Amino acid sequence: LGDVRTRELVKKGFSLILEELGLLTQAGDESIQVVAGIATSGIPWATSLADYLRLPLVYVREKPKGHGKKRRVEGILAPGARTVLIEDL
Repeated sequence: LGDVRTRELVKKGFSLILEELGLLTQAGDESIQVVAGIATSGIPWATSLADYLRLPLVYVREKPKGHGKKRRVEGILAPGARTVLIEDL
């Protein structure tokens, strides 16, 4: 995680996988619209990928927060938005 070359390799690898699956089309209903990361381990990888693809980022908690708005998903996620979920396992 600390090495910039490793992070570059990981985000490009994610991108290539998504491209091979046909999920990174320039136009069309099949294209990913949002990148989501699982708290907390998936957030760094999801952030790198979202930046690389220039897409919005959200993150998902295991349980809703115990205070405030008690959200399980942080960020703007429109209903029906095509989302890829990233975790580190």
